[in-house]
Amino acid sequence: MDQKNTASLKSIAAKAGVSITTVHRALTGKKDCSDAMREKIIAIAMEDGYRFNYYEARLMGKGLRIASIMMESDSTSRMFTDRIRDGYEKCKNDYRQYRIDYREYYFNSDADLDEILKEIAQGREGHFDGLIAHIISASEAQRALFSKIMATGCSIMFIENNPAASDIPTVGCANTVAGALAGELISKMCHSSGRVYLLSRLMAGGDEIARAAKEEISRRRNDLDVIDISSPLLGDNCDRIRQLLAEDPVAIYATSARQTARVLSCLGAKKIGVFIGSELFQESRNAIRRGQLDAIIDKRPEKLGYMALKLVLEDLFGKESLKSYFIAPRLVLRANCPDQES
Repeated sequence: MDQKNTASLKSIAAKAGVSITTVHRALTGKKDCSDAMREKIIAIAMEDGYRFNYYEARLMGKGLRIASIMMESDSTSRMFTDRIRDGYEKCKNDYRQYRIDYREYYFNSDADLDEILKEIAQGREGHFDGLIAHIISASEAQRALFSKIMATGCSIMFIENNPAASDIPTVGCANTVAGALAGELISKMCHSSGRVYLLSRLMAGGDEIARAAKEEISRRRNDLDVIDISSPLLGDNCDRIRQLLAEDPVAIYATSARQTARVLSCLGAKKIGVFIGSELFQESRNAIRRGQLDAIIDKRPEKLGYMALKLVLEDLFGKESLKSYFIAPRLVLRANCPDQES
């Protein structure tokens, strides 16, 4: 310990009426110090301009409370939602040395989400320092509740929300990059003219992945008829998908894991011209190895979950202010397709 820091510790100890050892314990987050004394010592240290990481000391000592709101699992959530959760859990494990109390909430309807947000906003579970929320879109009333929670000093990070629809920081895929990448692949791999179907997600404001893919194909190939199909039935109605397949499109791009899986289940052993899928899951790995899928645009959901929690914690550490963060997708071909997720 240098002389300047030792002198500072002596000064803080004298003002607090404790030993230098107690001051050191308080400022480094050691457990042998009461919460009341720790807060007193930290306040004196901050007044004296003593340089230390207050947030990290708090994590080691008193601890923080973090909440997460995620969609309930269903038969296909393992393809994306569960992988977000895997990344979130990995980040929790990486920060296990700190005293962090986590509370997970799950919802499967807007009514469930409304109740969870009201519970947190009204403080029924006490104050939370950070909140991670994986929701497709938030209603005006839900955004008002998020704003109310933020007003309590809680750091909030959305996962995969449309950043244009909210001023809350977001961790999401670089969707326009994913779409443009798929569009470029289709443009180069299609050796004849014909229809290209973009099986997109039905979202407020449209699916920017499909929009970017269409723009890229239109720019490169004027002989391809690009049709964006965003029917809400597409995810569950195999008859509709079989009808599209019977029209012999030259290419299909499914912008989500759920749609990729549905097309694969309807294809059987058949191969279509060019098929670009989304996300790495067991069925997509098998399909790319047997040649049914030509490529996968993986939006890396594990990293979405990992970075959402990491950025909230870094904000609470005081290391970096919370802001939107976009993750570049990765292109998976047969040659670089892993046996399992790394």
